Amino acid sequence: MRLAGQKALEYELKLKIVDVEYLFDTKKVILFHKTDKDKTTPDLKAYRRDLAALLHAEITMRATTPREEAKFCGGLGPCGQSLCCACWLSKPKHVTVKMVKDQGLQISPPGTSGMCGRLKCCYQYEREGGNEDDQN
Repeated sequence: MRLAGQKALEYELKLKIVDVEYLFDTKKVILFHKTDKDKTTPDLKAYRRDLAALLHAEITMRATTPREEAKFCGGLGPCGQSLCCACWLSKPKHVTVKMVKDQGLQISPPGTSGMCGRLKCCYQYEREGGNEDDQN
């Protein structure tokens, strides 16, 4: 991870290396990264080629979303428990402002946003639970 970060600086890439996974035989490396907010994808061919030569492995680059970044980094949520996405949630569901408003809550970024800066995933599960109770 340190080497990938150093090479990104060397190539003047605006990449944040979030996580690195080696496959068991160390012949392939998956590099999870986050790019700048300007939505332009940098040319990573020379960077990947140089990193592959140093690590003697095939390099696969995967861009991450803010939710995936929170999953990799982990941490505690506002409830005091480990982040759901880091410990048990395999794939977060899509959360909308309507779901939050349906629960009678007011939208406020500090109160309704999770560690990733997006709406908290738990609003989706609380909504599902409420709908099941209404049907019974």
